[in-house]
Amino acid sequence: MELQLLNRSLALTSPPAFQQWHIRSQIDSIQAAHNVRFDGNGVGNKKASGLEAQVWAHRAGVNALTIDRFEGRFLLSGGADSTIHLWDLTAPSLTSASTSQTTLRPVITAPRNASAHTHGITTLSFYAFDSGAFLSSSYDHTLKIGSTHTLEPTASFSLGSVVHSHAMSPIASHVLVACATQSSVVRLVDLKSGGMTQGLLGHHGDVLAVAWSPRRENVLASAGADGTVRLWDVRRSAGCLGMLDLEDEIGLLQRGGEKMWGKAHVGPCNGLAWTEDGEMIVTAGHDERIRVWEASTGKNTLVHFGAGVRNKKLATVQPVLVRQGGRQLLVWPNEREMIVGDLLEGKIIKRLRPAGVAVAQGQSGKRAVKERVMGAAWRGSGYVEVYSAHADGMLRAWIPDGGMEEEEGEVENGDDETTKKRKALEELHRDLTRQKITFT
Repeated sequence: MELQLLNRSLALTSPPAFQQWHIRSQIDSIQAAHNVRFDGNGVGNKKASGLEAQVWAHRAGVNALTIDRFEGRFLLSGGADSTIHLWDLTAPSLTSASTSQTTLRPVITAPRNASAHTHGITTLSFYAFDSGAFLSSSYDHTLKIGSTHTLEPTASFSLGSVVHSHAMSPIASHVLVACATQSSVVRLVDLKSGGMTQGLLGHHGDVLAVAWSPRRENVLASAGADGTVRLWDVRRSAGCLGMLDLEDEIGLLQRGGEKMWGKAHVGPCNGLAWTEDGEMIVTAGHDERIRVWEASTGKNTLVHFGAGVRNKKLATVQPVLVRQGGRQLLVWPNEREMIVGDLLEGKIIKRLRPAGVAVAQGQSGKRAVKERVMGAAWRGSGYVEVYSAHADGMLRAWIPDGGMEEEEGEVENGDDETTKKRKALEELHRDLTRQKITFT
């Protein structure tokens, strides 16, 4: 740290390079914020042992979460008991270096009732162009849109089968919501007309994940239990544009009007996402592989994250992709932990493991829960923070360890090795600036 500050003060490091180094150091130091608790019940259970066992975000388990991309202020969480909570992340003392406890409570709660969802939540997302509205899908076969000011649904769409996940384009002029359903059909819901425009046929078995291209507003990708990943142009009625194939060096697309067949994974594919620039597609499947594909050609880049990837549940698992510190990062919910890795190199940077497991509670009382990370969300808008949803009913925060603040405190104490090193650097800097230099 001292060397970087010295180089910056001597103009040996440019401001962009220093900023990139600073963000990288923050990412490398991310750890659990044990002082931050999410209490969805208002009052912690005093009979429980341990800090994390005292409170639950959702007693029956947390199935989904999302953070608004405009301000990074609000977090939505959905439970296995069908409840939805809205949290405000701007509370003070959100730092792992702080010793004071911060307990966050929901700003608003949508309880289980006739107008809201009646079964567990599968996916949550803020409206693509305004964080004042949100979308939710559920095991009750419905997609709902509601206001974040009240969490009350303003429209509901019955799709006739379980909705595993949904997605809305962040750039499109249309307001189509793609839904991955249990009926093997990708359903498109038009929020403007209030009806379903069409169904995209081709998968054999459940459709588990959908994702819109961030560059081409009419291009949609879908992944299914049949192991295939299909690309669609929603303006066409002829079917999919093509498929990704792990056996084909350049990917598999429909060539010359011939129908081709290929699989992206051996077993169900339940993870799907595009990078922010739309250049890459990331998929994950039950073969416990995370694959990175070139979106323009369908080529498998052969990035490999090793044998430590875990993925055996049929539920949708959403890879989180962000670009920070000059690196394209992947945050992957890896069963009982989270992996933070370099997407293009296949290098694991950090493994984030919860310290303990709480006991989730359903309507009939306590139930045994095998700890599992259900989803993750990156807090944008200049923050370097990750939030995770867990089957034990907890929401957990992961933030930089506050090393800079600790170093400043050590300098003030003036009695350790760090202080001696800093003083030596300061003397060196002073001697260099005082030395007379003659150019001949």
